[in-house]
Amino acid sequence: MAVTRGRPDDAVTLTGRRRVGTGIGRQIPDVGGRASANPPLFVSSRPSVRCSNGPVAFRPPPGHPSSLPSSGTCRFVPRRSRDCTVRLSQWQVTYGRAAMDIRPGRTTMRARMYPFTWAPGWSFSRMRTLRTCARQYWYRYYGKRFIDPSLRPLLEDLTRLTTIHIEAGNAVHETIAGIIRRLADEDVEVDESTALAMAEERFLRYVRDRPLFEERYGDGVTDDDRSSALARVRTAIHAFYATRWPGLLRETPTDMRAEWIIDPPGYGEFRFEGRKVYAKPDLIFRDASGAWYVVDWKTGRPDDEDPLQVQAYMFFAHEVFGIPLDSSTGVVEYLSDPDVKPVMIRGTEVDQEALRERILDDMATIEELCEDVERNLPRPIDSFPRNVSERTCLRCNYRELCRPELGGRFRQQTLDIVLEGS
Repeated sequence: MAVTRGRPDDAVTLTGRRRVGTGIGRQIPDVGGRASANPPLFVSSRPSVRCSNGPVAFRPPPGHPSSLPSSGTCRFVPRRSRDCTVRLSQWQVTYGRAAMDIRPGRTTMRARMYPFTWAPGWSFSRMRTLRTCARQYWYRYYGKRFIDPSLRPLLEDLTRLTTIHIEAGNAVHETIAGIIRRLADEDVEVDESTALAMAEERFLRYVRDRPLFEERYGDGVTDDDRSSALARVRTAIHAFYATRWPGLLRETPTDMRAEWIIDPPGYGEFRFEGRKVYAKPDLIFRDASGAWYVVDWKTGRPDDEDPLQVQAYMFFAHEVFGIPLDSSTGVVEYLSDPDVKPVMIRGTEVDQEALRERILDDMATIEELCEDVERNLPRPIDSFPRNVSERTCLRCNYRELCRPELGGRFRQQTLDIVLEGS
């Protein structure tokens, strides 16, 4: 397959023998057809091949079909190649928000895509925000579009804030995803000590490079804060290796590993009775016996709603990837507290009526806050009342906008509240 990349308004010509993916609400045509390049089609690799010299020659490794791309353009600096000629273990073709991997001798799972709509969507995290404070919900999901333009830069800065313990969880999730990808792509097993080093390095980098709530509203990250979060990272990685999952994944034949869906791209969007729903699991895979698993790694505290949430993940796997619901099992594995028994729900045990009632009731609440549901136009901000409890406000990213009188005070009280909820 050769790809010619042009300006965003140009057409992209595909030649070769493969159907390579889907666009936003439409399929990229079979070879010989033409697809709109808005957004443009591009080919990249994982790990990234980076070159500042413009055109790059790609030399596919043995086993790749000759129809794979042989040239392209890269904009960054190469990491391991002096002459910008590189060997790639796989290709990733991306069109809009759809991404698919092409690997030698493997079949790739095809994801169902949905046309973009402005209509609001449902997720557990969105509803948790709405129940915590409707004003916080407005800032997070409507602020960028509807806040006074003079306040937009501040709002965007506050939305990007994260906490040291959120980044500990991110480091764990991304390390585990990387471990599983290496097993899938290269048949390489990463041992626990290597994984610990990877997770710790990733966590320290995130804390160094990302805007932290503790720095905006407190005195920064102390050594005790860092040590506490690192301990959680180590506990979670150790707990992962103590579960059954590394063994099940290793035992899966290599030709079945292309079916693994590791940290699915996008926001986990699907449709439930015509409503937009977001539910993104961490891993979907089929083991050697043919049983499907939909897995969520939890690095926070157990929640009474976790069983219902994993059922939403199972519907995502069914609707988007065609995973049979009856032959799948949803799993919540608690890595920060390995003494807690995992949640395991078989497809035959899914309470579709309870999930339906929950989603439709919540969507009615969300839609009631809209003046125009189809265009997702909210009612005036006063229709989103503030929860002015100090406990809620002290852990809110938007308190500088909403309650500036709180400022950066109460560092210890704020950290205690943030840690309690993490």
